[in-house]
Amino acid sequence: MSHEVTAEEAVDTVEVHDSDVTSWQVWSPRLALGVFVAYLVAAVPLIVFHLGEYAWFFQDDWDFLTSRSLTSPHDLLLAHNQHWSTIPIIVWKLLWSVFGLSSYRPYQTAVVLCHVTFLALLRVVIRRTGVGPWTATVVLVPLVLFGTGEQSQVMAFQINFLLPAIFGMAHLLLADRDGGWTRRDTLGVGFGLLALMSSGVGVFMVAVVGLYRGRGLSPGVQPVAARSLDVHRVAGRL
Repeated sequence: MSHEVTAEEAVDTVEVHDSDVTSWQVWSPRLALGVFVAYLVAAVPLIVFHLGEYAWFFQDDWDFLTSRSLTSPHDLLLAHNQHWSTIPIIVWKLLWSVFGLSSYRPYQTAVVLCHVTFLALLRVVIRRTGVGPWTATVVLVPLVLFGTGEQSQVMAFQINFLLPAIFGMAHLLLADRDGGWTRRDTLGVGFGLLALMSSGVGVFMVAVVGLYRGRGLSPGVQPVAARSLDVHRVAGRL
């Protein structure tokens, strides 16, 4: 005997379906983020203890280790190959004071952590532009293990280029808002300055903050970037 579906049963069926869709819409982004974070966490020991086990101190490393002093303003401000490198010098000297030269792993771990941090911030930027959670994860996963570009993640000196990229991303994310000047913008200028103090990559990153016209980015970005670049111009005259 056939059973006719009543209006109430139809409504209940639609509500159950809508509930399932809503539940997936809530959990899918979280799952995509969880997969990405888990992959980043797993990549750190893989890179340090396997992919980068051949690496050792090399060329430019020795300038920071043997020719710079934390107590000398001249050493901290002196450019390395035309790059303002105060922040990387501080990081290298602190690592040296704690771990010495008995192992390359602490220095390598620092650059690997910078690498995954940059990718995490890049995913935040991508998501803010409207890219879906799974698309953002799938696109960035190949960048975690660089293949032929692995020197960027296993050679410790690459921290000179990853640090300004990280500070620049933080600068961009803090500037991405509406409204007048707030402490958030001041913090953004601080990150912009740290980027400039890390290498010439910082100049590019701060310029990106000023030029970017992406979705939802407020007009307040340009003044934030301009203040950071003003600091760089003044420092260049010192």
